[in-house]
Amino acid sequence: MEINSNSPAMSEDIRSLASGMMQATFTATGLDGDNSFQKYKYAKLGSIYKAVKGALKDQGIWVTHFKRPHDTGIEYMYTRLTHAPTGQYIEDCRIVESEKPGNQGKGSADTYMKKQALLSLCAITAEEDDDGQSEREVFITDDQLEYLEKLLDSCSNAKEIAANILSHYKIKNLSYVKSELFSVVKTYIEKSRK
Repeated sequence: MEINSNSPAMSEDIRSLASGMMQATFTATGLDGDNSFQKYKYAKLGSIYKAVKGALKDQGIWVTHFKRPHDTGIEYMYTRLTHAPTGQYIEDCRIVESEKPGNQGKGSADTYMKKQALLSLCAITAEEDDDGQSEREVFITDDQLEYLEKLLDSCSNAKEIAANILSHYKIKNLSYVKSELFSVVKTYIEKSRK
C-alpha cells in the first residue's frame, strides 16, 4: 500500500474512533464468490460490507470510498472510516492498478482495492480469503487435468487409482489437485496402473 503524502492517514485525535473500533464486533464474511476458472472462493465486497457495516454503524462510524487522480497520472483509492459524532477518521490509500484494460478492468481493480482496504482498516480476514495469487492455493491447469484424465483412462484399474488419489488428498475431484502435486500424482498413476 502506498500512502499519498498529501493526505493524512488519520485525524490528529482518534481516541473516540479507536474506542468505537475496539467495541465493534464484526461477523464472518463467508466465501460467497467463486472463481471457477482459477478454482478458488473469495468474499465478495457485499459480504465484507455486511460483516462490518452493522458493527461500525452501532459505534457511529461511517465508511466511504473515493478516488483521486494525481498529477502523475496515478489514481488512488481512499477508504475512510469516520466517527460521525467527532469527525475523527482513519483512512487507507491504495494505488489503483488494473491488470485488464477498459472499464471492466478498472471496476474490478476498484472493487479489489475497496475490499482489501476495508479488511485492513477493520483488522479482519475474509475467512482465509485473499484473492491475490500469492495467498491462495493454485490448482492444476485444464491441460494438466486433461493429461491426468487420459492417463487414468488408459488404466484398467482407473477407478481404484482415482479413489486413492481423492481419498489421500481429501479432494472431491482431480481438478482440486494442487499444481505443485501434478508430477507426484502423474507418477503415482503411472506406477499403479494395470
